[in-house]
Amino acid sequence: MKTTILQISFFFLFTNLLGQKADNKVDFGPFLKDFKKSYLYSDTIKLPFLEIGRNYKVKLSDNPIYFDIKKISLRKPDTKKYPLSYTVIYRDRLVSLFEPGIFRCYKIPDLSRDLEFENLLNTKSFSYHWILDGKLVALSDKKYFYFTNENLWKSYSEFIPIINSSKNSEDGDKLKHFEDSTYLVFSSCFGEFGGTIYFYNKKQKKIYFAEATCASTVYKADNKYMVLSELGHGSGSCDLKAIADPSKLSETQLDKVDVPFNGQALGYSDRSNHAKVIFDYYSIQTLSSFNSNGHQLYLLLWGGYSYYHLAELNNNVFEIVNPLFNEENWMHYPVTTDYNGTILINYAHYGTALYREVAYILIRDKEIIKIKWD
Repeated sequence: MKTTILQISFFFLFTNLLGQKADNKVDFGPFLKDFKKSYLYSDTIKLPFLEIGRNYKVKLSDNPIYFDIKKISLRKPDTKKYPLSYTVIYRDRLVSLFEPGIFRCYKIPDLSRDLEFENLLNTKSFSYHWILDGKLVALSDKKYFYFTNENLWKSYSEFIPIINSSKNSEDGDKLKHFEDSTYLVFSSCFGEFGGTIYFYNKKQKKIYFAEATCASTVYKADNKYMVLSELGHGSGSCDLKAIADPSKLSETQLDKVDVPFNGQALGYSDRSNHAKVIFDYYSIQTLSSFNSNGHQLYLLLWGGYSYYHLAELNNNVFEIVNPLFNEENWMHYPVTTDYNGTILINYAHYGTALYREVAYILIRDKEIIKIKWD
């Protein structure tokens, strides 16, 4: 029997979905093979460290963490256009928005397309969407709507301080990072001219800010807001700050958000000294951070590579626990969101689609899936 084109296509799709070794052991082999060919590798390397920076080190972990690694591609409605806003998770579905204002939805975990739910959502044309207060909120004809439990769009009256928000818009202004019952947290970034993290108090209608160049992840730990930042300029940099009480930061007004201060980002004008630096490194980047079974993991870019690895930080030593995809992958404007234990890392690539999403990484339990818009 002849092999059909469909069978061949299925074979390549299946092999592309295969993760790391079937025995659930982490395979560092491909990474080490590439590393030994790189300019970083020499007889002067002091094992077990792969790199020794100014105030940090990088090594392979003695306790690697297995993940089932997968890569898939999803076809865009228009091959030349990328999503209008970053993909979100809503009702156990990945919800993406494309021009001319239509939603695409994929079920979790099998990632099958949900045409029925798309039809429920696509009763209006939208230009942006978020998850706010646990609701799917979208912008249509300069008005805000939320999707009800009755599967209808109704007017959304709550104030949204991130109007025309996110790096996904053409002018690339503000990104939502985190929300709880008190604060909506978003950021803006001017690259080498700095960045700002904003805490909007939803009850008091006040905005507080601090420097963050440029925020990639915001999460809560020990009742503090942890703000992780990274910058790719030069040899790269990253830092982590802890903010115990955002109301003790400097305050600003909505019309001052994103307005430069003396030619730099507003964040540099914060004089409160309330944000406490946990770490501050150069020549290394932390694109994301998330908690997996009690381990706070970092998506690490180091040594001039464009390969990302998962690492755990112990006493200024980044211990690589998983090599991930073993491929080049540039990430710009990453945002990490924890949807009750399911992690979504959205990112753009400026050279491909400016501020719009080109791919995202979905993390569930021991599974990591890189999903690329093809």
